[in-house]
Amino acid sequence: MGNELISTNDEDKCDLFLDLVALVDAVLCTQATTYSGNEPQEIKTIAKSKDYYKELHYSELSPLVYAFTEGNLFIIQDAINNNADIFDDFRLKSYMIKGLSNKYSKVINLATKKLKTKKGNSSIAKR
Repeated sequence: MGNELISTNDEDKCDLFLDLVALVDAVLCTQATTYSGNEPQEIKTIAKSKDYYKELHYSELSPLVYAFTEGNLFIIQDAINNNADIFDDFRLKSYMIKGLSNKYSKVINLATKKLKTKKGNSSIAKR
């Protein structure tokens, strides 16, 4: 997958990169252990808080994937009201970007709002 990412000139490079990041993340979270001698050692991170990574199953994300691709406003609004942290998952970013071209303006507005970072900077380019 990594070689394909380097060698391809496709427009889908972003999707392939996100798939690779998801794969590496899954392997590291489920298989990685560090040892110092015979004792397991805590992995040091650069995250500023322990809540930086939240383990979410794809089954939790799939309704939003569907909502941003098909334009289901109710699912998006329900997630905003009940589980707003789910939008921080990098696996949703490409679907939110695809939601920017949705035929429903309310879906576009919500996608734009959720792509903005907490500091007010935008993940999408300003024109």
